[in-house]
Amino acid sequence: MNKKLVEIRNLSTQFKKGANIHKAIEGITFDVYEGESLGIVGESGSGKTTLGRTILRLLTPFHGTIQFDGIDLSSMDAKQLRVWRKDFQMIFQNPYESLSPRLKVGEIIEEPMVIQKMLTPKERTNKVYEMLENVGLPKSAYQKTIHEFSGGQRQRVAIARALVMNPRLVIADEPVSALDVSVQAQILNLLKELQTEFNLTYIFISHDLSVVHHMSDRVGVLNKGHMLEIAAKNEIYQNPIHPYTKSLLASIPKVNPMMRGLEAEPVEVPPQPPYPPHLIDIGNDHYVAADVIEIQNYRMNKQVHKSES
Repeated sequence: MNKKLVEIRNLSTQFKKGANIHKAIEGITFDVYEGESLGIVGESGSGKTTLGRTILRLLTPFHGTIQFDGIDLSSMDAKQLRVWRKDFQMIFQNPYESLSPRLKVGEIIEEPMVIQKMLTPKERTNKVYEMLENVGLPKSAYQKTIHEFSGGQRQRVAIARALVMNPRLVIADEPVSALDVSVQAQILNLLKELQTEFNLTYIFISHDLSVVHHMSDRVGVLNKGHMLEIAAKNEIYQNPIHPYTKSLLASIPKVNPMMRGLEAEPVEVPPQPPYPPHLIDIGNDHYVAADVIEIQNYRMNKQVHKSES
Protein backbone atom coordinates (compact mmCIF):
# COMPACT_ATOMS: atom_id res chain seq x y z
CA MET A 1 0.00 0.00 0.00
CA ASN A 2 1.19 3.55 -0.73
CA LYS A 3 2.32 5.82 2.07
CA LYS A 4 -0.15 7.87 4.07
CA LEU A 5 -0.70 11.35 2.66
CA VAL A 6 -3.42 12.49 5.08
CA GLU A 7 -3.93 11.37 8.68
CA ILE A 8 -7.09 12.48 10.47
CA ARG A 9 -7.33 11.82 14.21
CA ASN A 10 -10.37 12.50 16.43
CA LEU A 11 -11.44 15.43 14.24
CA SER A 12 -14.41 17.47 15.45
CA THR A 13 -16.01 20.68 14.18
CA GLN A 14 -18.73 22.60 15.98
CA PHE A 15 -20.96 25.53 15.08
CA LYS A 16 -22.30 27.84 17.76
CA LYS A 17 -25.51 29.84 17.41
CA GLY A 18 -26.43 31.71 20.55
CA ALA A 19 -26.43 29.24 23.40
CA ASN A 20 -26.82 26.25 21.05
CA ILE A 21 -23.88 24.15 19.85
CA HIS A 22 -24.20 21.93 16.78
CA LYS A 23 -21.61 19.15 16.52
CA ALA A 24 -21.27 18.88 12.73
CA ILE A 25 -18.59 16.19 12.84
CA GLU A 26 -17.23 14.45 15.90
CA GLY A 27 -14.37 12.06 16.60
CA ILE A 28 -13.53 11.33 12.94
CA THR A 29 -10.42 9.19 12.39
CA PHE A 30 -9.13 7.81 9.08
CA ASP A 31 -6.14 7.86 6.69
CA VAL A 32 -5.85 8.68 3.01
CA TYR A 33 -3.09 7.05 0.96
CA GLU A 34 -1.16 8.59 -1.92
CA GLY A 35 -2.79 8.00 -5.29
CA GLU A 36 -6.06 6.57 -3.98
CA SER A 37 -9.60 7.86 -4.16
CA LEU A 38 -11.44 7.73 -0.85
CA GLY A 39 -15.20 8.14 -1.16
CA ILE A 40 -17.17 9.72 1.67
CA VAL A 41 -20.86 8.89 1.44
CA GLY A 42 -23.85 9.85 3.53
CA GLU A 43 -27.22 11.57 3.49
CA SER A 44 -27.65 15.33 3.25
CA GLY A 45 -26.75 16.88 6.58
CA SER A 46 -24.44 14.03 7.60
CA GLY A 47 -21.41 16.33 7.79
CA LYS A 48 -19.67 15.41 4.52
CA THR A 49 -19.05 18.97 3.31
CA THR A 50 -18.01 20.13 6.79
CA LEU A 51 -15.50 17.26 6.93
CA GLY A 52 -13.99 18.23 3.57
CA ARG A 53 -13.76 21.91 4.44
CA THR A 54 -12.23 21.14 7.83
CA ILE A 55 -9.55 18.91 6.32
CA LEU A 56 -8.54 21.80 4.03
CA ARG A 57 -8.72 24.19 7.00
CA LEU A 58 -11.44 26.28 5.37
CA LEU A 59 -13.11 25.64 8.72
CA THR A 60 -11.25 25.60 12.03
CA PRO A 61 -11.47 22.26 13.86
CA PHE A 62 -12.76 22.28 17.41
CA HIS A 63 -10.67 19.27 18.33
CA GLY A 64 -8.33 16.72 16.73
CA THR A 65 -5.43 16.78 14.30
CA ILE A 66 -4.99 16.97 10.53
CA GLN A 67 -1.64 15.82 9.21
CA PHE A 68 -0.70 16.31 5.58
CA ASP A 69 2.44 14.45 4.53
CA GLY A 70 3.56 14.43 8.16
CA ILE A 71 2.93 18.16 8.68
CA ASP A 72 0.32 19.15 11.29
CA LEU A 73 -2.13 21.62 9.75
CA SER A 74 -4.44 21.75 12.76
CA SER A 75 -2.93 24.72 14.61
CA MET A 76 -1.49 26.70 11.68
CA ASP A 77 -2.59 30.30 11.19
CA ALA A 78 -3.65 31.72 7.81
CA LYS A 79 -0.14 32.87 6.90
CA GLN A 80 1.40 29.46 7.63
CA LEU A 81 -1.40 27.66 5.77
CA ARG A 82 -0.94 29.74 2.62
CA VAL A 83 2.42 28.06 1.99
CA TRP A 84 0.69 24.66 1.92
CA ARG A 85 -2.52 25.62 0.09
CA LYS A 86 -0.98 24.87 -3.31
CA ASP A 87 -0.73 21.19 -2.29
CA PHE A 88 -4.43 20.67 -1.53
CA GLN A 89 -7.39 22.10 -3.40
CA MET A 90 -11.17 21.71 -3.52
CA ILE A 91 -13.72 21.30 -6.31
CA PHE A 92 -16.97 22.75 -5.02
CA GLN A 93 -20.46 21.42 -5.59
CA ASN A 94 -22.07 24.20 -7.60
CA PRO A 95 -20.06 25.79 -10.44
CA TYR A 96 -22.77 28.46 -10.76
CA GLU A 97 -21.85 29.79 -7.29
CA SER A 98 -18.17 28.92 -6.88
CA LEU A 99 -16.90 30.88 -9.93
CA SER A 100 -16.87 34.68 -10.15
CA PRO A 101 -19.24 36.09 -12.80
CA ARG A 102 -17.13 39.24 -13.04
CA LEU A 103 -13.82 37.67 -14.04
CA LYS A 104 -12.82 36.13 -17.33
CA VAL A 105 -12.15 32.39 -17.31
CA GLY A 106 -8.42 33.01 -17.75
CA GLU A 107 -8.38 35.25 -14.68
CA ILE A 108 -10.31 32.68 -12.62
CA ILE A 109 -7.83 29.92 -13.37
CA GLU A 110 -4.78 32.19 -13.04
CA GLU A 111 -5.81 33.70 -9.70
CA PRO A 112 -4.32 30.95 -7.45
CA MET A 113 -0.92 31.41 -9.15
CA VAL A 114 -1.13 35.18 -8.63
CA ILE A 115 -1.89 34.71 -4.92
CA GLN A 116 1.02 32.29 -4.56
CA LYS A 117 3.27 34.62 -6.62
CA MET A 118 4.15 31.84 -9.03
CA LEU A 119 5.66 32.27 -12.51
CA THR A 120 5.75 35.33 -14.76
CA PRO A 121 2.55 36.74 -16.35
CA LYS A 122 3.39 35.10 -19.68
CA GLU A 123 4.14 31.76 -18.03
CA ARG A 124 0.87 31.95 -16.09
CA THR A 125 -1.06 32.60 -19.31
CA ASN A 126 0.57 29.60 -20.98
CA LYS A 127 -0.22 27.49 -17.92
CA VAL A 128 -3.89 28.49 -18.14
CA TYR A 129 -4.00 27.52 -21.83
CA GLU A 130 -2.47 24.16 -20.91
CA MET A 131 -5.07 23.57 -18.19
CA LEU A 132 -7.94 24.51 -20.51
CA GLU A 133 -6.73 21.87 -22.94
CA ASN A 134 -6.39 19.30 -20.14
CA VAL A 135 -10.03 19.74 -19.12
CA GLY A 136 -11.34 19.69 -22.68
CA LEU A 137 -11.98 23.41 -23.28
CA PRO A 138 -10.68 25.50 -26.22
CA LYS A 139 -8.12 28.27 -25.78
CA SER A 140 -10.82 30.76 -26.78
CA ALA A 141 -12.45 30.12 -23.38
CA TYR A 142 -9.68 32.24 -21.81
CA GLN A 143 -11.35 35.53 -22.80
CA LYS A 144 -14.93 34.53 -22.03
CA THR A 145 -16.94 35.07 -18.86
CA ILE A 146 -18.49 32.22 -16.98
CA HIS A 147 -22.11 33.00 -17.94
CA GLU A 148 -21.27 31.99 -21.53
CA PHE A 149 -20.79 28.36 -20.51
CA SER A 150 -23.03 25.43 -19.63
CA GLY A 151 -22.96 23.79 -16.21
CA GLY A 152 -20.63 21.02 -17.36
CA GLN A 153 -18.24 23.52 -18.95
CA ARG A 154 -18.27 25.64 -15.79
CA GLN A 155 -17.30 22.61 -13.74
CA ARG A 156 -14.43 21.97 -16.16
CA VAL A 157 -13.25 25.52 -15.41
CA ALA A 158 -13.52 24.79 -11.68
CA ILE A 159 -11.47 21.62 -12.14
CA ALA A 160 -8.82 23.56 -14.10
CA ARG A 161 -8.64 26.14 -11.32
CA ALA A 162 -8.16 23.43 -8.70
CA LEU A 163 -5.43 21.63 -10.68
CA VAL A 164 -3.46 24.62 -11.96
CA MET A 165 -1.36 24.59 -8.78
CA ASN A 166 -0.39 20.92 -9.31
CA PRO A 167 -1.89 19.85 -5.97
CA ARG A 168 -1.30 16.47 -4.40
CA LEU A 169 -4.73 16.21 -2.75
CA VAL A 170 -8.07 17.23 -4.26
CA ILE A 171 -11.33 17.15 -2.31
CA ALA A 172 -14.28 16.94 -4.70
CA ASP A 173 -17.46 17.93 -2.88
CA GLU A 174 -20.48 16.60 -4.81
CA PRO A 175 -18.84 17.76 -8.08
CA VAL A 176 -21.59 16.44 -10.38
CA SER A 177 -24.76 16.75 -8.30
CA ALA A 178 -25.62 20.18 -9.80
CA LEU A 179 -25.15 18.94 -13.38
CA ASP A 180 -27.48 17.29 -15.87
CA VAL A 181 -27.37 13.49 -15.80
CA SER A 182 -26.11 13.45 -19.40
CA VAL A 183 -23.07 15.52 -18.37
CA GLN A 184 -22.26 13.79 -15.08
CA ALA A 185 -20.52 10.79 -16.66
CA GLN A 186 -18.31 13.07 -18.77
CA ILE A 187 -17.09 14.97 -15.70
CA LEU A 188 -16.55 11.79 -13.67
CA ASN A 189 -14.50 10.21 -16.46
CA LEU A 190 -12.51 13.43 -16.81
CA LEU A 191 -11.70 13.37 -13.09
CA LYS A 192 -10.48 9.78 -13.35
CA GLU A 193 -8.30 10.60 -16.37
CA LEU A 194 -6.81 13.62 -14.59
CA GLN A 195 -6.10 11.56 -11.48
CA THR A 196 -3.92 9.23 -13.53
CA GLU A 197 -2.29 12.03 -15.52
CA PHE A 198 -1.43 14.22 -12.53
CA ASN A 199 -0.97 11.47 -9.91
CA LEU A 200 -3.71 12.95 -7.73
CA THR A 201 -5.15 11.75 -4.46
CA TYR A 202 -8.92 12.27 -4.15
CA ILE A 203 -11.36 12.56 -1.31
CA PHE A 204 -14.62 12.22 -3.20
CA ILE A 205 -17.74 13.36 -1.35
CA SER A 206 -21.19 12.34 -2.55
CA HIS A 207 -24.63 11.17 -1.43
CA ASP A 208 -24.90 9.09 -4.62
CA LEU A 209 -23.71 5.53 -3.96
CA SER A 210 -23.42 4.67 -7.66
CA VAL A 211 -21.14 7.68 -8.24
CA VAL A 212 -19.01 6.77 -5.23
CA HIS A 213 -18.70 3.18 -6.46
CA HIS A 214 -17.50 4.43 -9.85
CA MET A 215 -14.93 6.86 -8.44
CA SER A 216 -13.55 5.34 -5.26
CA ASP A 217 -11.04 2.73 -4.13
CA ARG A 218 -12.22 2.82 -0.52
CA VAL A 219 -15.45 4.14 0.97
CA GLY A 220 -16.21 5.76 4.32
CA VAL A 221 -19.82 5.97 5.55
CA LEU A 222 -20.78 9.11 7.48
CA ASN A 223 -23.98 9.65 9.47
CA LYS A 224 -24.88 12.58 11.73
CA GLY A 225 -21.23 13.60 12.02
CA HIS A 226 -19.96 10.12 12.95
CA MET A 227 -17.88 7.79 10.78
CA LEU A 228 -19.54 4.37 10.96
CA GLU A 229 -17.70 2.13 8.51
CA ILE A 230 -14.65 2.25 6.21
CA ALA A 231 -13.46 -0.45 3.83
CA ALA A 232 -12.43 -1.17 0.26
CA LYS A 233 -15.16 -0.37 -2.24
CA ASN A 234 -16.10 -3.96 -3.07
CA GLU A 235 -15.96 -4.96 0.59
CA ILE A 236 -18.42 -2.23 1.57
CA TYR A 237 -20.85 -2.94 -1.27
CA GLN A 238 -20.75 -6.73 -0.99
CA ASN A 239 -20.31 -7.16 2.76
CA PRO A 240 -21.80 -4.17 4.62
CA ILE A 241 -21.80 -4.65 8.38
CA HIS A 242 -23.22 -1.53 10.01
CA PRO A 243 -27.04 -1.30 9.79
CA TYR A 244 -26.83 2.27 8.47
CA THR A 245 -24.58 1.14 5.61
CA LYS A 246 -27.04 -1.64 4.82
CA SER A 247 -29.92 0.85 4.76
CA LEU A 248 -28.02 3.11 2.33
CA LEU A 249 -27.27 0.22 -0.02
CA ALA A 250 -30.88 -0.98 0.16
CA SER A 251 -31.99 2.44 -1.13
CA ILE A 252 -30.07 2.11 -4.43
CA PRO A 253 -32.54 1.92 -7.35
CA LYS A 254 -32.65 -1.49 -9.04
CA VAL A 255 -31.34 -1.49 -12.62
CA ASN A 256 -32.73 -4.93 -13.39
CA PRO A 257 -36.49 -4.50 -14.07
CA MET A 258 -37.12 -8.03 -12.77
CA MET A 259 -35.84 -6.91 -9.36
CA ARG A 260 -38.05 -3.83 -9.13
CA GLY A 261 -41.01 -3.99 -6.83
CA LEU A 262 -39.38 -6.64 -4.65
CA GLU A 263 -39.33 -5.45 -1.08
CA ALA A 264 -35.91 -5.42 0.53
CA GLU A 265 -35.56 -6.82 4.02
CA PRO A 266 -36.15 -3.91 6.41
CA VAL A 267 -33.01 -2.64 8.14
CA GLU A 268 -33.29 -1.27 11.65
CA VAL A 269 -30.77 1.52 12.17
CA PRO A 270 -29.77 1.92 15.83
CA PRO A 271 -30.04 5.38 17.42
CA GLN A 272 -27.00 7.62 17.27
CA PRO A 273 -24.75 7.11 20.32
CA PRO A 274 -24.05 10.17 22.49
CA TYR A 275 -20.32 9.72 21.89
CA PRO A 276 -18.22 9.16 18.71
CA PRO A 277 -18.10 5.44 17.86
CA HIS A 278 -14.79 3.61 17.90
CA LEU A 279 -13.83 1.93 14.63
CA ILE A 280 -12.47 -1.59 14.93
CA ASP A 281 -10.77 -3.65 12.23
CA ILE A 282 -12.76 -6.83 11.65
CA GLY A 283 -10.27 -8.07 9.05
CA ASN A 284 -9.42 -7.23 5.46
CA ASP A 285 -8.95 -3.55 6.47
CA HIS A 286 -12.69 -3.34 7.10
CA TYR A 287 -13.40 -0.95 9.97
CA VAL A 288 -16.80 -0.85 11.65
CA ALA A 289 -18.22 1.21 14.51
CA ALA A 290 -19.63 -1.14 17.14
CA ASP A 291 -19.04 -2.17 20.73
CA VAL A 292 -16.31 -4.73 21.41
CA ILE A 293 -18.69 -7.60 22.25
CA GLU A 294 -20.54 -7.31 18.93
CA ILE A 295 -17.27 -7.22 17.00
CA GLN A 296 -15.91 -10.23 18.88
CA ASN A 297 -19.07 -12.20 18.08
CA TYR A 298 -18.77 -11.20 14.42
CA ARG A 299 -15.14 -12.35 14.34
CA MET A 300 -16.08 -15.67 15.92
CA ASN A 301 -18.88 -16.26 13.41
CA LYS A 302 -16.58 -15.32 10.56
CA GLN A 303 -13.94 -17.81 11.73
CA VAL A 304 -16.56 -20.59 12.06
CA HIS A 305 -17.85 -20.02 8.52
CA LYS A 306 -14.30 -19.94 7.20
CA SER A 307 -13.39 -23.25 8.86
CA GLU A 308 -16.62 -24.89 7.60
CA SER A 309 -15.87 -23.86 4.01
